[in-house]
Amino acid sequence: MAAILKEEDYQGYQFEHVSSALKNDKEVVMCAVKRAGGAIYWASEELKGDKEVVMAAMVNGGAREFRYVSEELRKDREVAMAVVMAGEPRSMFRYTTDDLKNDKELVIAAVKEDGEALELASEELQNNMEVVMIALKNTGEALRYVPTELRNNKQVVMAAIQQDGACLEFASDELKNDKEVVMAAVKAHGAFKHVPEELKKDKEIIIAAMRGCPATAMILKQLPNELKGDKELYMAAMQNDQLGDSLQFIRDDKDVPNEITNDRDVVMAALRSTGGRAFMYASKSLSWMQNDKQFVMDALNLKELTPDGCCKIAGMMSKELQDRDMQMKVVQLSKGEVIRYPWDELKNDKEMVMAAVQQNGQALQYASDELQNDKELMMAAAL
Repeated sequence: MAAILKEEDYQGYQFEHVSSALKNDKEVVMCAVKRAGGAIYWASEELKGDKEVVMAAMVNGGAREFRYVSEELRKDREVAMAVVMAGEPRSMFRYTTDDLKNDKELVIAAVKEDGEALELASEELQNNMEVVMIALKNTGEALRYVPTELRNNKQVVMAAIQQDGACLEFASDELKNDKEVVMAAVKAHGAFKHVPEELKKDKEIIIAAMRGCPATAMILKQLPNELKGDKELYMAAMQNDQLGDSLQFIRDDKDVPNEITNDRDVVMAALRSTGGRAFMYASKSLSWMQNDKQFVMDALNLKELTPDGCCKIAGMMSKELQDRDMQMKVVQLSKGEVIRYPWDELKNDKEMVMAAVQQNGQALQYASDELQNDKELMMAAAL
């Protein structure tokens, strides 16, 4: 037994293999549950009813095994509180008595630890404003377990959506149509889909939703057709797009007018918010971009441009624009990455490779085998 308890990876389950006599030896079991509370599962029925043993188990990682302790101890308030404080309030509620589910102090401790434990509290305490507000402070998701009447309480719903805007889903129909509530909710990602159809036409709400959602394409997909020609909304979408797919969406959505799809301000806003990466989505169908030198130069001059974004622009740029000056600019801005892709034809161009390694010595690995062994380039890369 001593050897088992000394094992570095001892987690309690090894206690299964000791003799029945040892499983009923309090000194041995106390030692086992102090190492790993889960060992209480293998203890004798007698010791599962020993409060000292059970308390030691609960505070040492055995709270999930609360169901296996004696019925008498599952009614014990001190043991129940130990389970709650060990981070397992729902385990406690599932296997304790109705009396403890109606113990306000115990329930408050539980919902402070896990707001969704409100689901298992007594009906009386689910209707208690103090308990509900504490649960919502822990997680807005607790709103789903709040009684119907309180879901129509603006203070309650606002507390929930301040934690998680998507909890608008669980508000009453009346409060889902309250603009103040909706404005607070849509500032969080994922809430817009729960907004009533009529309020999805409200530009103020739409723009607020875009500011709170990194995937603004998801908002654009839900726009009513009468707003699909509104430039202000598309500018807001592009300016707040963190994933870079909003431009792809308007390119593919047949209901978006061409004047929006081809609007330079809209496209440039998308490039700015994505460091240039969105160019790959725009230029596949907007051939004017590929051949518009001024637009490409403006895109390359964006202060937000990243090396990856620069490569995306280079990959979509027409051959006509790829003169020597343009190639040099892109090599420098991409920190040499463009030699690897998409302009791998430059990997044997010593002048371009030199420009690349002067920006980033690691770029030498993208050069041809011949240039990788060029002494001058190797020296420049090492500096």
